[in-house]
Amino acid sequence: MRRPSLILLAAVLAGTLGACDFTPTLDVPLPDFEPALTLNGVLAADSTVEVRITAAADPYGRYPDDGLFEIPQGTVAELFRDGASLGPLRLASAECPDYSKPVDPVAGPVTVECGAFISDVVVEPGATYTLRASAPGYPAAEATVTVPGRVPVTLDVGPPVEAEVPGWIRVDRDVAVSFRDPAGLGDRYALMAVSGPWTYTDTYQTCDRGGVSCSDTTVHYRVPHTRFTYTTSDPVLLAGARTIPTNGISFATFTDEVFDGEARSLKVRVHDLIHPDRREEPEFEAVWLVAVDAETFGAYQIAWFGYPAGEDFNPFQEPIDLPSNVVGGYGLLGAVTVNAAPVPE
Repeated sequence: MRRPSLILLAAVLAGTLGACDFTPTLDVPLPDFEPALTLNGVLAADSTVEVRITAAADPYGRYPDDGLFEIPQGTVAELFRDGASLGPLRLASAECPDYSKPVDPVAGPVTVECGAFISDVVVEPGATYTLRASAPGYPAAEATVTVPGRVPVTLDVGPPVEAEVPGWIRVDRDVAVSFRDPAGLGDRYALMAVSGPWTYTDTYQTCDRGGVSCSDTTVHYRVPHTRFTYTTSDPVLLAGARTIPTNGISFATFTDEVFDGEARSLKVRVHDLIHPDRREEPEFEAVWLVAVDAETFGAYQIAWFGYPAGEDFNPFQEPIDLPSNVVGGYGLLGAVTVNAAPVPE
């Protein structure tokens, strides 16, 4: 006859325990956050300068009133080449929505100044540049980077061969990309097959509120470049691509570890997919062998190959130390030199 007593005891315990909060509380001390400037940009040889300078946001969100990517009032920046001043950079004003602040249902999101700091200076390959920035209430920040030198590239391109792909017309071309690596271990590259600038049109219909009167609007778009995919059996490219989608590689990075100071020929098969119903399609026009500085190379590796293809983002994975060359602040100033080899006519 103990069953009623056990039932009563269980009920008492359930009532007692139900009134208790067993939610674990973790008191983890967070590291101090020091406000600083963030410098971000890539100097590209033969192009003008465009960098972004913003206030760094607290990664632990303890300052909710701080706008994201906000440019502090009074920010000034100066560029140096091989130690000589090239003058100040100017702010090209632009506004971006700041979704860290509440969105007004009528006025829309709060906007902040998010323009880039620019200069008409043309970046020279082989030169060393220093960007210095300061703003009231922030420590001065600077970054130095050397733009990679030029590497002449030649192409040997085979004739186009059509391949059968359901719903598409695929044109394959075998390409040998030849170049000589400069002496000295540590050169870093990226390989891409690209189109030239091309345009396409799109037509859409707009109607009045009653749907009585409608009209067609045609918009013309201009695309600077489009990347094509390629396949290869070259172990250097296969290792650099990290993951190879089913339709080929569109971007591969590699170093001169196995061919320092030597001539190298990379053999790839470039795939041009053409939709049968479209007349406007980009054409394969060049191969870019992009010489990349160390910090940018590391950032590319993380951005492009941080997660295996087809896998979801895992917030509990091992943390990654992002490369940074900014002294007194955060961010990355990188440099690239695009060595373009056009497809012979």
